[in-house]
Amino acid sequence: MDLVTVSAKSSGSSAQASAYTRNKLRQFRSALGLLARNHVVDLGKLRSVNRYEGFRLLSEDASSSSAGAVEYRVPRGDEDTLNIPFQFFTRGWVHALTKSEIAAFLMCLQMASEEEYRSISWKERAGLFGLSRDVYDAMQALEAYRLINIMRPRGRREDGTWRGFSSGGQPFSNKIRLNLRGLWRPAHEVVEAAVMKTAVLGKWSRPLGG
Repeated sequence: MDLVTVSAKSSGSSAQASAYTRNKLRQFRSALGLLARNHVVDLGKLRSVNRYEGFRLLSEDASSSSAGAVEYRVPRGDEDTLNIPFQFFTRGWVHALTKSEIAAFLMCLQMASEEEYRSISWKERAGLFGLSRDVYDAMQALEAYRLINIMRPRGRREDGTWRGFSSGGQPFSNKIRLNLRGLWRPAHEVVEAAVMKTAVLGKWSRPLGG
């Protein structure tokens, strides 16, 4: 496991509350520094006193570089965008999911819906999103977190492989349906419960009552 998440809570004492505030500020500045190195945020001059104040958002389409910055603008209504539910950020999912799980979730968010099950072909997975077969493990995690539901064809294993598959056969893809209501739950509680049950059973599984 390459990620550990805990619920950050401050205590009632002023000293510990002050330490909590300093830690949050340090994390915020660290995040801004990372975004700046990837040319998504424009900060003040290096080592300047007020470097992190009044930062400027830059374009997300990789058009900014060290040679020049392109300022962020709100997308037009006719532009192709991906709407990410705000609970993904406010309930801690952006911090609790691994990079692979985030990539898999964004793919599902783009290609699937809450109304019906939909197949995501290997051409879409690899061609549009650049994701390998390893995404199947991430999808199992998302299912355990109750962020998606998976309908598997008969004979298909959870890791995406097939039982008794022959070279002349035509495999069917898993079908995915979103469960965005799952985003409303505190991410650290959901992930912790699912990971603990997975450690016991040796495979991804939804916690009882989770």
